[in-house]
Amino acid sequence: MSGALKRRGLVLGASALLSLGLSGCVENAAGTGLRGPGYGPEFEELRSSSPSDFLREVLADDEISEAEVIEARSRFVQCVGESGRLAATDLTDGGFEYTGPAIDAGDHQAIIDACNEKTSADTITMYALRMHDNPENVDPNALIALCLVKKKVVDHSYGGEQYAADMEHYFALPESQRPGVLEFPSFVDEENGPAAHSECIEMSATEILQLPG
Repeated sequence: MSGALKRRGLVLGASALLSLGLSGCVENAAGTGLRGPGYGPEFEELRSSSPSDFLREVLADDEISEAEVIEARSRFVQCVGESGRLAATDLTDGGFEYTGPAIDAGDHQAIIDACNEKTSADTITMYALRMHDNPENVDPNALIALCLVKKKVVDHSYGGEQYAADMEHYFALPESQRPGVLEFPSFVDEENGPAAHSECIEMSATEILQLPG
């Protein structure tokens, strides 16, 4: 559409953020033996490398609050508007709608990127969502592997490294030879394995850790 562009998924909308109830770390499910390093090391690296004073301020306590994400989003909208060539409007579905002459001129992405660098809105919101879905920052490959074990479609000894190897094997196949669903050599239940994998990749860390089994 001339003069308007919807960009979805850049940062989550304020209304959706409020429904998350960000509140720090959630206690791990007992007995899984699966732990993560938290976000402290990553935040320390960001504090030392980022040019954004606001990002360092937000991460000073190793937490990201709802108010901080909403403030980052507000700063982003203001920054885009100050370009004089683009305006950003919050969308309730979590994206933004952009309007202005920069869209037709093709330089809207440069404005968006510059404002993200200045406000760190994308980084702040990405980590807020990660902290909500994966409070302990557990390795994603290990989480999916654990989920597949709990769904009894792989052997109980199956782990994150083997899952990564299965994924690498699948994507190493020529595209024309890949099955329509992910089929791993490691599946002991070949019939239910692909569906279980689809379910696992949609689950948060907390949901996986709380699965029975």
